[in-house]
Amino acid sequence: MSREALLQQIMEYAFVEKELNLFLDTNPTDKQALAMHKSVAEKLEDLVEEYEDDYGPLRSEKNMNSERWAWMDGPWPWEKD
Repeated sequence: MSREALLQQIMEYAFVEKELNLFLDTNPTDKQALAMHKSVAEKLEDLVEEYEDDYGPLRSEKNMNSERWAWMDGPWPWEKD
């Protein structure tokens, strides 16, 4: 998958995850929504990990255990290869 396509999928899953999160704030016992949120959150995590492995960090906490702060390394998401 291309970098742009992967970022697009991450944004789509992040949007759905946030919307489900907001829905669950007012419907905390909805089992179907809970299962959907869990599934979407897991897929989002997988996509973010795939992106970070291939292109560098999207989240600053990815650098928490490194010996140096590498957040600024590599191209920014809007920079083309």
